[in-house]
Amino acid sequence: MQNFSYFHESFNLRKLSSYFLNIELSKYGVCYVISDSIRNQHIAIKYLEFEDAGADIIENFQNVVKDDVYLNKHYKNVNFFLENNKYTLVPANLFEKKNKNEYLKYNHIIEKNEEVHFSYIEKIEAYDIYAYPSILINFLVNHFPEIRFFHSTTTFLNTYIRENENSKDVFETVAINFNKNTLDILVLKNQKLLFLNDFDFNTEEDAAYYIMNVLKKLNLNIAKISVTVQGKILISYKIYQYLVKFLPQIKFKSKFKKEFPFNKVSPHLFANVLSEL
Repeated sequence: MQNFSYFHESFNLRKLSSYFLNIELSKYGVCYVISDSIRNQHIAIKYLEFEDAGADIIENFQNVVKDDVYLNKHYKNVNFFLENNKYTLVPANLFEKKNKNEYLKYNHIIEKNEEVHFSYIEKIEAYDIYAYPSILINFLVNHFPEIRFFHSTTTFLNTYIRENENSKDVFETVAINFNKNTLDILVLKNQKLLFLNDFDFNTEEDAAYYIMNVLKKLNLNIAKISVTVQGKILISYKIYQYLVKFLPQIKFKSKFKKEFPFNKVSPHLFANVLSEL
């Protein structure tokens, strides 16, 4: 994906302190969006892919911040999303803050340089638990005193739970979030979470297998269910061409609370950072 930067004509440098900033970081790159809540509009978006995805993610991000004038300003609100597969969900009635590390250890290894955080997802009465590198936390807090930390699954879950809230559809809602070599599959019905998991894949055929296998195991009617895809997927990708043959209701994520005025950018590519918590 090509690097890009777009600013709306209404963007005003003198009003930065009234704007909202969302940042999403992965090992492959960083995307940020600046929003004007008064106009209810996203007014800037920038994406930068790291030249060396194998290098230290924190060093890569620090270099971006150092060179970017708009990441060296103060905003009314800053939300930061870390994109990786180190997360787990725990029902609220089983959650105790003192045990947060133990919950995450069931599925992941917590490194010595990481600290565990969590976000409460009210609609499904569950906690999203995830790990952040301590160095990244310290850097961000010092750089953005007003910052809040989340995992990318937090906004992914909240977005579709909210959209499913008033749904009267008798069939399940499926959302799939694509990263470069991982995908998250979410299945909801009547505001209830039926399934959420992530999968690593090496080929697009592997990705298609995981998706179709999950739908089969859950006994979903693939001719009727609504399937929304977002993230790093385009209509030209083999995985999309395969899925569209078997999932007639498939569509790209296109609806967002705030207006997205940049026609040169497909918003589904950056759905998590464009969505509301």
